[in-house]
Amino acid sequence: MKRPKLVELSTRLSMTPLQQASYAIALIEEAQGDSSKVATAYATIDRSHRKGVAPGAASIKEQWIPPAMATLHWDSKIMSTMQNKYAKEERLVVIVGTADQVQLLGSPHYPVGSNKVCGNTIANHTTALLQSWTCCNCIINMAFDTTASNTGHVSGACVSIQQKLNKPLLWSACRHHIGKVLLSHFFDDLEIETSTLLKFHCS
Repeated sequence: MKRPKLVELSTRLSMTPLQQASYAIALIEEAQGDSSKVATAYATIDRSHRKGVAPGAASIKEQWIPPAMATLHWDSKIMSTMQNKYAKEERLVVIVGTADQVQLLGSPHYPVGSNKVCGNTIANHTTALLQSWTCCNCIINMAFDTTASNTGHVSGACVSIQQKLNKPLLWSACRHHIGKVLLSHFFDDLEIETSTLLKFHCS
């Protein structure tokens, strides 16, 4: 359960500790081994998995060379916590890259809050990851969706990130969200109901 190659394989296959234990037991028994001598408890496998993944993650971080000019991408989603599926949290994904390659910097979580709090929190987590990966200087552009927590002119994530990096950045807002905002205003002004739109589209 602690061998690096097996840990890497189970990670790539997105195997849960329970799946990993079941597969290991079947493999040992097929090889005429004694599976009772192998620790297959959920907690034991989970700890071994986390310890096995850590060195690989550290190696990727050390070997990565930031590009001269890169775009900062981030997005968040409300989802269940890893400890309790009934409790919710915001999970933020931060990526840096170019048209040729991208690098995942991290996926921190934080409590669900207001847009003002959320914007500052996103900026804090994002800039902390940029500093940890030593790539603050290469960021020239930001890619994001047009939520209030991102685009707020006072404490939105975009403004806060620029302030923390102490430099202006290009804003590349998601065109899908921009189009959705424009169309929503257009249809509101025409007083077209959603049901009417759907019927017209289907016809």
